[in-house]
Amino acid sequence: MAVFTCDDVNKNLHFKRCIITNYKRGNMEIEEKVIKVIMEQLDVTREQCVPEASFINDLGADSLDLMELIMEMEENFDVEISDEELQNLRTIQDVIDYVRIRQVK
Repeated sequence: MAVFTCDDVNKNLHFKRCIITNYKRGNMEIEEKVIKVIMEQLDVTREQCVPEASFINDLGADSLDLMELIMEMEENFDVEISDEELQNLRTIQDVIDYVRIRQVK
């Protein structure tokens, strides 16, 4: 049976808090960076960049805009987005989730 001292427990809790805080901070940084790229590429405002915003229906992107946006995302986040995966990236939240998953790997 393992015996833990108060110091061991406190160190472990501090370590877990640091991991959670850094994870949340990292996710917020990804979200803000994705939104910044979208704002620049599609010439839209921060207020328009809500997670559920559709690139085509809400932000007025056409196919050329989407291709340029994807190329910029690939460059900024060091990811490669296949044509099949591209079909599933319809909203800002879709892109944020995609980048988060790829950043973890």
